[in-house]
Amino acid sequence: MQNTGAQNIAVFGPGLNPAGSNQVVNAQGLNQVIQPGVDIYPAFNPSSILADAAPGSITISTFDKNFKPANVQMFDLNIQHSITNSVIAQIGYVGSKGTHLMGLFDINPAALGSAYNPCPPPDVLPGGSCGVNPQQLTRPYNTQFPKFGVIDETRSNLGSIYHSLQSSLRLQGWHGLTAQLAYTWSHSLDYETGALPYVPQDPTNERGEYGNSDFDVRHTFTGYFDYAIPTFRGPERLTHGWELNSGFSFHGGTPYTVTASSNVSGNGEFADRAVQVITNPTAGISHAIVNGSVQWFNPAAFVDPAPGTYSPTRRGQNYNPGYSAFDLSVIKTTAITERVRAQFKANIYNLFNRTNLAPVGFPSTGEVGAIGSTLGPYLGNPTIGPGEPLNAEFALKILF
Repeated sequence: MQNTGAQNIAVFGPGLNPAGSNQVVNAQGLNQVIQPGVDIYPAFNPSSILADAAPGSITISTFDKNFKPANVQMFDLNIQHSITNSVIAQIGYVGSKGTHLMGLFDINPAALGSAYNPCPPPDVLPGGSCGVNPQQLTRPYNTQFPKFGVIDETRSNLGSIYHSLQSSLRLQGWHGLTAQLAYTWSHSLDYETGALPYVPQDPTNERGEYGNSDFDVRHTFTGYFDYAIPTFRGPERLTHGWELNSGFSFHGGTPYTVTASSNVSGNGEFADRAVQVITNPTAGISHAIVNGSVQWFNPAAFVDPAPGTYSPTRRGQNYNPGYSAFDLSVIKTTAITERVRAQFKANIYNLFNRTNLAPVGFPSTGEVGAIGSTLGPYLGNPTIGPGEPLNAEFALKILF
């Protein structure tokens, strides 16, 4: 595992340790014939880097020696009933439980509030500066490894749980109509979501990170229909071969978490969450589009914790905008000869022109809590991507 870092470390990965403040050593191979007893690469002496490093300036990463592979247990129970020959209903419970999931923890964290510690009197230099880093003195391994600051360790001690009620109604071949409706209520909880880990605000309290998963969506309603329109009176090439297709999706938004404006806890992790002081941060907010943006939540609902404290607000307690789209296709297939047919199709996306907003992102206290984009540009698909305004495309195919 290797990534571009977390809140408290610039780069994370076992192949990048320990090589000083940049965490990477470049060794160029010698242009010579390989011989027994002769190094291919010039010698690297990490002690020289450590000698020149300032206290606490080297951040490293490691793996727990008891690291275990993650596993997921899945379970479900479904009941299906045939209402008629054409209609089938199904309802069931689907769940999963993840264990030994990966998490990132600083095993050399500075003490809570240590950023506000005064300089020890013996270390006050002429002019008032401090000869030591008071925060570094509080790290558990400072005595043994005074050059090391953050030591992020990957562990397999986290878990997740997912519950859902899933239902569907299927209609098959009823007077030319085939359709399905599906509704899901679900709830997912974990300590950390995503392939790339992020550190908790309190490295000594992993339970404090338990909250709604980043992908948690409570309500999802989807469906489709395919209707072969019966023939009607008139010229055959005009009255035969009509078909309607539709797909639609309606679901709630994913959670967001408001972070503090800075490392107000003073522990050097830079993962502080804001404190939510208003129960419903969207109360009284119209969500109207004003000058190209939408006020999604009241920024006064979130404040920084008191200096030297952690936020009691759990992660992922509020939700981004949901999504609604109804797409329709009109298809006309016309026989030209016995073996050749022409098919014209009109695809209409977002038929009811519903505005689908992008997520609010990663807001912090002091920001306005506004959204300035729709979902299409946010996903890198402007103009005709999912969530964009009403648009249509036309196609003509020759089938033979």
